Amino acid sequence: PGEKFKSRIPSLGVSMHSPALCLLGLSALVCAAAFDLIFELFAGAEVAYLLFYAWKKSRAQPITAASAPQLSPGARRRLWQRCLASVPSPSDFAASWFRYVEDDESPVGHKAESCGRRMVSFCDLKRENVKDWVAWGLWSSGEAAAVDSDELEFYVDGLEKACRDEGVFKPGKGFPLGREKRICALKFSYEPVKCVWKPFVLFAFLEFLWFVSASVLFLRGFRYKAVGEMCYWIRKGTMSAPQSQSQSQ
Repeated sequence: PGEKFKSRIPSLGVSMHSPALCLLGLSALVCAAAFDLIFELFAGAEVAYLLFYAWKKSRAQPITAASAPQLSPGARRRLWQRCLASVPSPSDFAASWFRYVEDDESPVGHKAESCGRRMVSFCDLKRENVKDWVAWGLWSSGEAAAVDSDELEFYVDGLEKACRDEGVFKPGKGFPLGREKRICALKFSYEPVKCVWKPFVLFAFLEFLWFVSASVLFLRGFRYKAVGEMCYWIRKGTMSAPQSQSQSQ
């Protein structure tokens, strides 16, 4: 088969030692070497960016909140009674301290606030949810099980009594037992920073697209302007007077 292959090459007008074939082979080697070099450069940039990402993530995570001062049982009770006596609606006050875990849900009966966050319906609150909120508000604790259960029940019972006086609960009724998993209390404290990894090649591709778009705009006469934090492209135009006005003048 090799003899047959060699016999066919002269018929194609190409010699094994022709300059054209040597140039083609040399071009292939140069392209392969260039591809390997580009791949190595991108791999090195990706590793360097990964190290930079890990360094930035480690600096963002250690932020911790200062520990809140612990109140005495008497101070907690006075604070709780003052809160219930000061708000016009205990039920709305309690519901405003909760949020839905899934913001894209749209259950029937939810009211939308002016800021866009959906208010939790008071009827969706359950006893364990209220306990978590009270434990954080009066003990600065993230778990209701870590505080005095008897004192915690006292505060929840007081909230139920205030809601019965408001007419939200019927006599003898209160929060349903259990926990509503779709709801969690609003806790104003530092939480771990959620970092999402994106490869360096993605940013390089986006920058390349921006460069191409900027080049097209520049060739069409646009110029890049920056005023403070606002950046934009603008092209100065020429305004000619209407033909009717020029004739009248």
